[in-house]
Order: sequence, then C-alpha cells, then structure tokens
Amino acid sequence: MSSEYCVGADASLAADYLAVTGDMSASYANKKTFQKNYLYSTFIYNQILIQVAIQNYGNFVNEAELLGHRSRIDKFDPHNPDTVLQYKSLFAMVGSNVITSAKYGGHMQLQVWADNSDSTVSSEFEADVSAKFSGLKGRKIDAGVKTESQCQTFQGIVQDTAFYLNGDPELAASLGSNSNSESVFKTFEKWVDSAGTWSWVSRP
Repeated sequence: MSSEYCVGADASLAADYLAVTGDMSASYANKKTFQKNYLYSTFIYNQILIQVAIQNYGNFVNEAELLGHRSRIDKFDPHNPDTVLQYKSLFAMVGSNVITSAKYGGHMQLQVWADNSDSTVSSEFEADVSAKFSGLKGRKIDAGVKTESQCQTFQGIVQDTAFYLNGDPELAASLGSNSNSESVFKTFEKWVDSAGTWSWVSRP
C-alpha cells in the first residue's frame, strides 16, 4: 500500500508524517512529500503520560474582537505588499491557530527512504531497514541480509531522519545521531523509561 494512499485515508497520520490531507491542493502536497520513485518506511512512537483537551473551544473565541480587526484591513491580495503586511500584523496580534489539545510525554519519529529503481532493493526494503536500525521497528532481524549485495546497494542509497522530543536529553541526542548503531534498541528502551521523569508538553 502506498504512503500517499495511507496518509490520504487516515487523517490522523497527516501530522505525524509531516504531510496534509484534504482537497486537490492538499493531495498535491502529499505527492510532493511522498514521491512515487522512492520507498518509505516510518516508525512513530508516542509515550503519552497525560493528554488534555478543551471541549467546545469555540465558546472561548472572542468573535466580535476578531471581526473588528478584520473589518479594519483590506481584502487579502498576495500581490500587494501593503495588504500582506496588514495580515502579518493581524496574525501577530491575534494568532493564526487554536490549540485545542496537548500531550505530556515523549515523541519519537524515524523516517527512512530510498530510491526504488533497483527491484532487488525494493523487494527487501523492510528487511534492510530492520537490519540497518537493529530491529528498532520491532521486526525480527535477518543477520544474513547485511551480507547480501542488494543490502550493500541499499546502504549506499538510503537516507533517514530521526526526531526525539522529551525524555532524557542525552539519550535522545544519542538516538538522533546514532539511530543505526548496534545498541539502538537498548538505548531506545532506556529513553522510553526516561519519559516519565524528563517530560513536559510534547506536542498539540
């Protein structure tokens, strides 16, 4: 199943994958984020200790004040520098988003991608990823994969990003810079355990 289909079918994935869902313009953004000539593998872990949300947040929005500010500026014109400046000032004053919930804990995201032009790499992509990251994604590791010629090709074309929020900062830094080390899973487990003592609001 393609990444584009998965993200489009499940809106909850959009923020985690740093993509968007919605109308034609959002679909275009998905295609730009997940290109057809690449294979993608993403692992996301959330250590949620507390989650809070505001119910009926619309009742707390001062609609009269917002409308008052809006009535004093011109209709938006992206080609008019004066109008753009007016809207920048408006958003600086009243904001542009309403945060309705927050999570307290830790967040980890690993994204891996590689060119899919080599069919042997494509067929063994998940096994290669699991071997590269020492089972961090929870898959059984086939030690023999690393000796295969296709895995050597994979090692030469693969790219990855790792992001850790909260938890022990030293462990997070180690995971972020050494996510494919042999001891990565043990370090990851220590980081998970540290989320209870090294946490603050992790994300909306």
